[in-house]
Formats: sequence, structure tokens, C-alpha cells
Amino acid sequence: MHRLLSAVCVILCMMWLVPAAQARPDLNPQARDLLQRLEQNMRETANSPLQGAWVGRRGQDWLVLVFMHNVCAMGMNNQELYGLWRTRGRRLQLRLEKDKVLDFDVQLSGNTLILDHDIRLQRYSDNRHERASIPGFGDQPRRNSGIDDIFGTGARTVLEGSWVSHTNQGEARFVFRGNTYQFFLNGRNIESGIFSFTNNVLSYEITAGTGVGNRGEHRALIRDNTLLISSQSGDTMRFQRR
Repeated sequence: MHRLLSAVCVILCMMWLVPAAQARPDLNPQARDLLQRLEQNMRETANSPLQGAWVGRRGQDWLVLVFMHNVCAMGMNNQELYGLWRTRGRRLQLRLEKDKVLDFDVQLSGNTLILDHDIRLQRYSDNRHERASIPGFGDQPRRNSGIDDIFGTGARTVLEGSWVSHTNQGEARFVFRGNTYQFFLNGRNIESGIFSFTNNVLSYEITAGTGVGNRGEHRALIRDNTLLISSQSGDTMRFQRR
């Protein structure tokens, strides 16, 4: 897979490397320190063992947390909030929609996440056969957006169709049909293959075009008509349904 997995990585590299070839701004020491802190915070979040999905009960309610790079989603029954997160020592902070900020004391023990000493969440396994049924999530009739999308229930239906992103190199387009996909750049078919989408992981095998035979996976998140696809380095592309 070139180690740069698929066409997404190719485009991501072009998006970030092309601007890098231009003259860099002359930053003062304060701005350089700020840039270094932000980069370090992003790396720490991307490498955090919290990455993934966690489920458990809070009183009588089911609580779901999903961490993907520096983005998080929180669901309780039919309520959903999205935002950003970070950790500082044993503190977890969620900055969610509607100006909602939550701070927790956090302990991680294997596949158990403990918040404020009494909220116990279990890691949601990638193995379907090991997953417990979660009332209110995934067992409901199919919806077009929200927590069900993150867990991948009916994901092929969600991905079906055309998704477009405007990049420095022109229009990038994914077309998903059944379990197959095609990737186009400025109308040219760059790559084709097969895919699966489970638990916000998009797995693929290239069958035509660049890198035939290569396999890999990307983190992916669908919200309404927006598809976010992230490379292993943490770079993210945003596609809109067309």
C-alpha cells in the first residue's frame, strides 16, 4: 500500500505538501511556541489509548462515547452531541456543541474506562461476534445520521452514492456501489476496489488503478451529508454527498 494507504493518502499528501513548498511565514517565538504546543496536543490525542468507542450505563441510561483523533461524540439514549476532546494527566475534557464543557477524572484499566470513579464504560470491540447488544443503538430502524452511523449499522446504505471534496489538486470524488468503490480526481478514475465499513473503520482492497493488490484502512465518520476520512497520520479529508 505504498505505506501511504490508497488514493485518500495520496490526496492528503498533495493537500498538505503542496502548500509546504510555498514560502513559510516568518513566525515570532511566541507563535512558534503556540504552533509546537498545538501539534503536540494533536499527536497526544491521536495516540491516546482512548481512541475508539466506549459504552456503559449512567443510572438507567445508556452512555456512548466515541473518540476519533481529536473529535468526539457523546450519546445518551436519543441525544447526541459532537465536539473536541483532550486529556491532561488523569483529567478528560469534552468541549461539545451548545457550549457544553464536561470534565471527568479518568482511569483506564484494560478495556474498562472509569469516569469520576463511578461511571464504567467498556470498549466496544471491532469483532461483531463479541459485541453486546446495546438497547437504543443499532437495534433500531435505520436512521440517516447519528450514533448508529458511527457503529456502522447499515453502513453500506449510508455510503452508497457519490462523495466530493474540493482539494488543492482539484475535485476528488468517491463513488460507492454495494461493496465496491471508485476514486476520481478531476474526473479521471485513479483507483477502484472493494470495501467494508464497520465501527467507523473503512477497510479496502485496491483492485484496479494505482497500487493494485494493496489493502488498508482509514478512520471514517459520517454525519448527515458529510463524510470525514482520516489517514493514519491524522490528516483528514471532508467529503460532501452529491
